[in-house]
Amino acid sequence: MQYQIKRSKRRTITLEVKSNAEIVIRAPFRVSDSVIDGLVQKRKDWIAEKLNLVKKRNSNKITKKYIEGEHFLFFGKNYELKFIKNQKEKIVFDNDIYIKEKYFSKSKDILLNWYKQEALKYYISRAGELSLKYDFNPKSIKLSNAKKRLGVCNQYNDIRINWRLIVAPKDVIDYVLVHELVHIKIKNHSKNYWSKIALILPDCKKKEAWLKANKHELFFDI
Repeated sequence: MQYQIKRSKRRTITLEVKSNAEIVIRAPFRVSDSVIDGLVQKRKDWIAEKLNLVKKRNSNKITKKYIEGEHFLFFGKNYELKFIKNQKEKIVFDNDIYIKEKYFSKSKDILLNWYKQEALKYYISRAGELSLKYDFNPKSIKLSNAKKRLGVCNQYNDIRINWRLIVAPKDVIDYVLVHELVHIKIKNHSKNYWSKIALILPDCKKKEAWLKANKHELFFDI
């Protein structure tokens, strides 16, 4: 079994199966190769399970076509893409997604920009509402284009939320926003941190389960 070892000034060993099926071991400098190999052998069943899951997810990867009749998610619901000849704006959302016919060849870029604009506008607005209600003070709310992570809050309280999350239901977006807003006050994932999230979102476990089951739909090929 092939795997990559990444050593650093860390105290623990972690094992990760990445989305490209690469196995990565992160370990302290002092840990020998034989110890790492022993860990890999001990966790081989777990690794095999993760590799099968990655294979299944990759085979189910959603690839969108930017043609009449294709459907795209927005706030958890599917909307049909349509091309309209007599339309002033490049793109209009009105129970479906309408792109001006003359921009057919640029529909992918137009839709991508629209998603990002709508995402930033909604994240800033909703984060403001949640911050006012629960006494948070983020320095900024910006978009992220990360391959896997949905949100991050840095040490300066700048929050970045993945633009792709805009396709999820609003209550799931709330879960990710709250997850990062709580990091303003609690910079770790302690019991206190999770208790704070559960206090704000009593059904947070359901939102977490939704993300695990549907994350592949958020990271569609666009």
